[in-house]
Amino acid sequence: MNPAKIWATGAFLLGVAVSISANVAHTYYPSPETLQEAHKTAETWKPEFGAQLAAAFYPLALLLVVELLGRVQWPSTWGWVAARYGGTAVVAGVAAVVSYRHMAALLEAYGEDDLTATIGPLAVDGLMVVASFALLALGSAQERHGVSGGDTLPAAAEEPVADGYALWDDIEPEPHTPALSWWPLPALEAAEPEIPSEPNGVSEPEPVHAVLDVPADVLARAREVFASELDEGQVPGIRPIRRALKCGQPRAQQVQAYLAELANGVRVPAQ
Repeated sequence: MNPAKIWATGAFLLGVAVSISANVAHTYYPSPETLQEAHKTAETWKPEFGAQLAAAFYPLALLLVVELLGRVQWPSTWGWVAARYGGTAVVAGVAAVVSYRHMAALLEAYGEDDLTATIGPLAVDGLMVVASFALLALGSAQERHGVSGGDTLPAAAEEPVADGYALWDDIEPEPHTPALSWWPLPALEAAEPEIPSEPNGVSEPEPVHAVLDVPADVLARAREVFASELDEGQVPGIRPIRRALKCGQPRAQQVQAYLAELANGVRVPAQ
């Protein structure tokens, strides 16, 4: 709530409180005609509870009307405009006249002079009029800027959508020796391995990949990344393979099967 609305609301509530207090207090000072009709004296007079409620009703009615005008999103057709502002004028006019008469009579009962009793209630009525129009002006400004004056529900927070591959990160398959039933192996011929001469020493031949739908560069990348695990005879898990090669679950399983053969010392011939 901005400072302008705080001041306008405070001024309007102050005017309503003063008007209610004056209206109720006046019921304790009946006119001579009222005392004569009730066959009571000023000392024995006690106002009826219904009379006090009726005296307090008019300022409260004006308060409710101003709140309804400021909080309800009214249609902009002429019929609705005439209904809300016509009804507001009736309630405000009746409340102003009744409150004025109550407060003027109360000031006279308190011993104020005629001028004070005549113009004093106008200050309270004027305060309520200015404050009520200020509240309505602030409500209209909020509508022009697209801000609702009433109570609205907060927008639902958007929940993050989980990545499809992220769901597989929490699932680590149990270690097992992969079956190669889908991987046909050609017959191997017994032959003496050829050891090429190297200027800096002798190195073992590089194992070649079998017939797969995995590109050769991907398999070469896998051998390079997991060389230390293969030297120790260990098979890397699905998750490290997916992260290193940036591939999906099915291809990571094929690469894992290929690396498992390398770790077990099986030399898989190329096509």
